[in-house]
Amino acid sequence: MNTKRIMQWVIVLFLLAALPVMTAVLAQGQEPAAKQLPVATEKGESAAPETYNKYESEANNTFATADPMNIGDVMGGVIGSAGDIDYFKFSPAERGYVLIDMEAQSIGSTNLDTVICLYNWAGTLEKCNDDTYSSPDSILFYSSDPAPSPYYVTVIDYANSSGGADHDYELIVSSPLLISADAKKFGTKVIDGISFQSQDIMAWSELNTGDEKWMMFFDGSDVGVDKPMASFAYQGSPGVDTLIMAFPTNFTIPGLGTATPYHVAAFDFDVAGPDTEGEFTWIHSAWNNADGLSTAGEKIDAFDVTGGAYCWGEYISTTGAAKLKGYWGSFFNQADEDIFVWKESSPFGWDYCFDGSNVPGLAAEDVYALAYDVLNNRMLMTIVGKGNIAGHLVTQKDIFAINFPSYTWGGIVWHGPDHGWNFNIDAFEWTGW
Repeated sequence: MNTKRIMQWVIVLFLLAALPVMTAVLAQGQEPAAKQLPVATEKGESAAPETYNKYESEANNTFATADPMNIGDVMGGVIGSAGDIDYFKFSPAERGYVLIDMEAQSIGSTNLDTVICLYNWAGTLEKCNDDTYSSPDSILFYSSDPAPSPYYVTVIDYANSSGGADHDYELIVSSPLLISADAKKFGTKVIDGISFQSQDIMAWSELNTGDEKWMMFFDGSDVGVDKPMASFAYQGSPGVDTLIMAFPTNFTIPGLGTATPYHVAAFDFDVAGPDTEGEFTWIHSAWNNADGLSTAGEKIDAFDVTGGAYCWGEYISTTGAAKLKGYWGSFFNQADEDIFVWKESSPFGWDYCFDGSNVPGLAAEDVYALAYDVLNNRMLMTIVGKGNIAGHLVTQKDIFAINFPSYTWGGIVWHGPDHGWNFNIDAFEWTGW
């Protein structure tokens, strides 16, 4: 072999030896080609997305270099080596809640046991999660506020002692629809592979990959809830995540007493998700009195706790006609399509809010579930059965919007069968999707 041929082979062998290093340098901070991930599920969750819409850019190992995410993003990443800490940041559009879901073991990274932590805009630790009872993959649920922001999320390996190319993960940040099913002859049903009952609350997330994801958000059997709820709403503050519930029949809570159909009870989460943890902390009884909720028609049907620009307080709709004493001292009447409020600030008491008879067709219906969309000034609701609202056919599988205070039609914002939900809606909570 001549000298020229020998030199050619030397160059080829050198390039082959250097290729891994060159590839790593060129790929630094760039997104690898999206790869097909195993279709796997965890307890109480539908399958993880098979790809991501964003990928981490190393080095993202500090607050200052955190990769930005939007609500609904699926961020791909890898704990590349022991000690690697990946930082991400997001800013919610409105006050509400976020669900931060880790997929690692569920996509085949059996050597990665993640810990995710949430920090506020100042870098102060708010909350961490390592495992659920049934999976090493982490879940965080937290109240969020658009100001001040951003929030930061970190991803590490447990004990920070492992890493490598087989430590892939997906980080999902969403603001899901929370929804429960009407109890009538319900039993046990299945959605996207998840078995649930009417005392459970499911979470539906629309992701920026084009995927949807279902999760068991509140498993009633984990915390002693053995009967369906009439309604629920989320109320959060930094460090405290609370679910406010109403029940259609008396529900006894050990150590607190009995929540009647005129009361609401508060459940404080330690862990949301398929392995629900937490405790009931109080029963609100101020609504149940001679001047408020006490008759058969005044049982709580639907409520929300989000204050809006035009009504401030707890929003309530009842199963039938209600006669209430207003905060100004006189009584007023409300029908089952109306929404009124309990004012928690002085002067305390009942007040008008939403007159259902102003919406064509709604006076003939019963508002069964509601949530107020603060950002867009819309009243979101579900009615019993089916009806024609402002010229549009809606069923109990729909969530529709009425612009408020103009009382104009705002459209069907969620049609259950389009998302695998073929059940009558009992209650829902909405925070902006």
